[in-house]
Amino acid sequence: MCKNGLVKFSGSLQDQLLALDGKRLKGASFLGDITHVVELFAAEDRLCLAVERVPDKTVEKTTLPIILEQVDVKGAIISGDAHFTVPETAEKIIDAKADYLLAVKNNQPSLYAELENFFDQAHAVEWEGVSHLFYQELDKGHGRIESREVRVIEELDWLPQASKWIKLACLIEIRSKREKSGPDEGELSRRFYLSSYQAPAKDFGKWIQQHWSIENQCYLIADVIFEEDDNLMDSGNSAENLELFRRLAMNMAAVADPERGLASVRRAARFGTGYLKGFLATIFCSKVSSNSN
Repeated sequence: MCKNGLVKFSGSLQDQLLALDGKRLKGASFLGDITHVVELFAAEDRLCLAVERVPDKTVEKTTLPIILEQVDVKGAIISGDAHFTVPETAEKIIDAKADYLLAVKNNQPSLYAELENFFDQAHAVEWEGVSHLFYQELDKGHGRIESREVRVIEELDWLPQASKWIKLACLIEIRSKREKSGPDEGELSRRFYLSSYQAPAKDFGKWIQQHWSIENQCYLIADVIFEEDDNLMDSGNSAENLELFRRLAMNMAAVADPERGLASVRRAARFGTGYLKGFLATIFCSKVSSNSN
């Protein structure tokens, strides 16, 4: 339903991770023309909440005010990669009564250097005397073991850039080590984040993992099931219009039959008249009932 121009959902977005990311529609990007979109994706509900077209990847953050005018994100946590990590993004998210969780990389060189130096020193003294929240988890499978360590710092008096970020509450470091069976020594990586939200380290670990759901549960499905990147249609607004129809179909499947994969939903709807009627009734009859109330 809509209220004051905002799209509101029957389920609450309170404390839910909304991933903000961009995707280039490869098949529709040729002969000098680029079709690039930015999407807002609800990780737990597996719903695409908004889509906006941009000229290219470098200006993805300009879509945020438009998206926030469309979707009521109150109480949600909005995550973004380094393209969105600027103080203006944080301010717009806070103005929308949500919280931010943004990746820090070398496009913010002074901030990244401060975080790198702080965490390096803390590790050097094995975190003795350094107040922090900690969580560790192990993921075993496919012939490898991956360990993830999450550390959260809430005391930020030492950070010169702290005042530039509205309501900055904490900094997060994720250290991942992947050990493979065999002669390889494994891979060690780490990432930094900043957030306006205060929560246990375990929650930040979950949300940071959930950010990639937009890749795995949205973009990958669109490319594999709908062959989105192979679609060459680019006349006028046809590329983004077709992309919207794909997202609508994916959203409907996530709402009507969340336990079944999209490919299975398509087959069942194609060959089973009863399934198709029940599927559509789940979407539209519940909508009518909700509006009548």
